[in-house]
Amino acid sequence: ESATTTAWIYGLQQNDRQRSNVAVVNRGDAGGSIALRITYYSPTGNVLGTPVERTLAPGEWTQFNRPFESLGQASGYTKVERLSGTSRFVAYGVLNDAVTSDGSYVPFSF
Repeated sequence: ESATTTAWIYGLQQNDRQRSNVAVVNRGDAGGSIALRITYYSPTGNVLGTPVERTLAPGEWTQFNRPFESLGQASGYTKVERLSGTSRFVAYGVLNDAVTSDGSYVPFSF
């Protein structure tokens, strides 16, 4: 699936057992770049830090490694919003096991 305006990624964690990454992809289906804003939230809904904005060319992908670690938060969720452009996008989280580095895919919700 892909989103047109907003995507939410829940269940992200940063602790000594696992770490989270967040990734976004421009599907490029409308042929142009898109600008996205990524906002991180605490489990109680407080905004963490300053939202990050990225512009992605068609087909471009980027990943944010351990975002909750730099925000001093052990868990939370993320909102990804399209600010400009018309292509659809995909957003997802990855939970990585700290011992084995095995990753679990965390899909977005609308």
